[in-house]
Amino acid sequence: MKPVVKEYINVDELEVDIKALKDQGVNVQNIYILTKNSECITNIINNTHVTSISYYPIDSNNTFENKSENIKEKLKTLDFSESEIESYKNSIFDNKFFLIVNDFRIIGVL
Repeated sequence: MKPVVKEYINVDELEVDIKALKDQGVNVQNIYILTKNSECITNIINNTHVTSISYYPIDSNNTFENKSENIKEKLKTLDFSESEIESYKNSIFDNKFFLIVNDFRIIGVL
């Protein structure tokens, strides 16, 4: 089953939804965040204690191409298609955030 994805511009709204999901019993291992802003992702993770899929992983030794491939592979493991992956990658450059939830119980909630 494909994960549920919701787009955000406001980080505070994203954090509220993450906390609500956790309160509903969604396992944090099934909650992911996709963004290019590594400082922001660190704050979100610290505030909400979730797993992160960050477009720019912490490992600064990787080249841009390696980072791009890394996130592409992570998204493929969540059953996203090549076109969906490209669309998300393009959107995060517009400073958008994506909440990805791999739990069927939240369909219709987000």
